[in-house]
Amino acid sequence: RWLGAPYRAFSLDQSPQERLQVDLQGFDCFLLVEQALALARSQTKTGFEQALQQLRYGGQSTDYCHRQHYFTRWAQTAIDQGAIRDLNPALPGVTSRQRRL
Repeated sequence: RWLGAPYRAFSLDQSPQERLQVDLQGFDCFLLVEQALALARSQTKTGFEQALQQLRYGGQSTDYCHRQHYFTRWAQTAIDQGAIRDLNPALPGVTSRQRRL
């Protein structure tokens, strides 16, 4: 259903007031993954919005400063919430490195 949907850069930054935004007609790669996961984890519209808020803002208030802006941070938050699993340890020959910039 989303195959061929348009790419929409900066779609969360269109309003001066941060709010939980949902657009299932077009998205960037981050929002595609985030919204697909929230849909998979919910059975109702309210459940979808709650799952999306948890993923996007890490369970904190819906504001710009709490939004998960970087995918690595988003992924770690999703792992901590039990929304996804890190499969790297189970893959042969895979090593993980952390770098502090």
